[in-house]
Amino acid sequence: MCPAVEIPKPTKQVLPQPEPISQVEVVWVVVTPEDQPGVVWFALTPKQYENLAKNTAEILRWVTEAQSQLEYYGDE
Repeated sequence: MCPAVEIPKPTKQVLPQPEPISQVEVVWVVVTPEDQPGVVWFALTPKQYENLAKNTAEILRWVTEAQSQLEYYGDE
């Protein structure tokens, strides 16, 4: 019979934290028409809308990275 050989448990790779979220400025303008009380519109310039889209994409990137790390470490 062969002698028992202890095999060390492999260590998991340490994953880096997701990069911090960097956001660009979005300025919301509230528009209330005088002839329609109780109605409120929110307005953005095209550039501010682009910034909003970039912020949303950046948040989605961060959440996706964080979820993959949770899945990786969730098996422990």
